[in-house]
Amino acid sequence: MTILKMFMFFLIIMTFSLLARAHGGPNLHEADFGIELDDCNKIQVESRVLGSELNASNFFWTAEPGFDSHADTFPIGSSVGFNILDAMRKWNDNGFDVLDPNIEETLTISFLSSTDFVTSDTNTGFVAGFEIPVAGDGSWHKHLGYMLNGVGHNDPGKGIYLLEIELYCTSNDPNIVNSKPFWIVFNFGMPEQDHHNAIHWIEENLAQLPDLEQDGYIDFKDFSILASQWLNTSCDCWNNWCDGADITENGGVDLLDLTKIASNWLKSLDGGEEKNSSN
Repeated sequence: MTILKMFMFFLIIMTFSLLARAHGGPNLHEADFGIELDDCNKIQVESRVLGSELNASNFFWTAEPGFDSHADTFPIGSSVGFNILDAMRKWNDNGFDVLDPNIEETLTISFLSSTDFVTSDTNTGFVAGFEIPVAGDGSWHKHLGYMLNGVGHNDPGKGIYLLEIELYCTSNDPNIVNSKPFWIVFNFGMPEQDHHNAIHWIEENLAQLPDLEQDGYIDFKDFSILASQWLNTSCDCWNNWCDGADITENGGVDLLDLTKIASNWLKSLDGGEEKNSSN
C-alpha cells in the first residue's frame, strides 16, 4: 500500500467513523448484523450472511455491513471483538476457493476510535482481530472498515470475496460464549446477479453445512461426533447442543440430524467434494 493510499484510507475511515457516531440510536439498522445474547449467554448474529460492495474509486473500501445491538445487550465495561476464522476465499461460480495471501488478494479490517487506529489482515487461516468497548448503555453499534488489497502495488482483481469471522465478548461475569461463524460476501466489479448467486450459495450450503468438526468437509469425522451423541436427549445451549451433534437444536440427536449429515455427505466449502475423506 502506498503512503498516499494509506493516507486517503485513513481519511475515509475517520470521516465515516464520525458519521457513524452521529447517527447512532436505539433502533437497529436493517443493513447491519443484529446482535443479541441467547439464554446461555451465547452471541447470536442474525442474518449470518450479508453482502457488501467495494468500489475502485473508494480505494476498494467499505464500512458495510455494520454491527448493532440493543441497549443492555453486553455488560457495561466489556468489549466486543472479532476473530478472522479462515483465509479469504473467492467465488468460482460453484463455491469458494481459498486465496493464498502471498500471491493473491487479502483484506484489511480496520477501526478508528477516539484514541486509536487498529487493523487486522486476512492470512492463511485463523487471525485474532481486535476489541472495541461497548457503549455506556451496554449496546454495540460499530462499523468496521474493509479494504481489499492487491499483491504488492497492484490493484486487486475483480471478483466476489468471502470473509468468515466470529464475535466474542471480554466479559467474565457473566461469561459470554463466542458466536457461530458468519460471513460477509464482498463484490468488486462483478455483475450483481453473480453476487446474489454467491450469497444464495452461502445461505443454502455454508450457513447450513453440518460441519461438526469445523474442518471444511462433511465426512466420517462429523459422523463420529454425531454417533458419539446418538439418541442423547439432553442437548441444549449449555452443552453446545451435544457438541454440535444436535444439528437441528431440537433437544436430541436423532434421525433429523443424521439426515443433515447424509444430505451433505462429502460436501466442502469450495463447492466440490472432498478429495480424500480418510484424512
